[in-house]
Amino acid sequence: MNLQEQANRLIADAPQDGQTPQAIRTIAPILVAQAQMFPQLIYYVLQTPNQQWQVVTLEHRRHPGQTKSVIYAYGSEAMALSHGGGGLGACPIPIIDLLFQLLAMEPVDSLLILEDGATENSSEVSRAQLQQKIIQALTLPPNLA
Repeated sequence: MNLQEQANRLIADAPQDGQTPQAIRTIAPILVAQAQMFPQLIYYVLQTPNQQWQVVTLEHRRHPGQTKSVIYAYGSEAMALSHGGGGLGACPIPIIDLLFQLLAMEPVDSLLILEDGATENSSEVSRAQLQQKIIQALTLPPNLA
């Protein structure tokens, strides 16, 4: 399923309350543009036995005490499982869904996407920056967005 198909499925699966599908339709191009920065259409997220995504708290190397919460998304199931501890599973998630879910995950600061398994070589998607882009898209008139 390509990025546009993922976005269309997200819109189709939205609650049919008259507002949500239109809001998702408005933000879909932003999600697609962000997703185009990554080479894969599906990533793997570590899940606990009760199907919660594993959230990791990272501490800044040079500023002890400064932390952020992240979710790692891995380029393959094997890579995810090699980084996970016992009892964790790897769940495949389309990239558009990952980005959309990130918007709602208030305690999570970022999504870190790993293509080759090295955590030092991850690509970061900041929830705050993605939310700011979405807010602008929802508040500007369509002809100015």
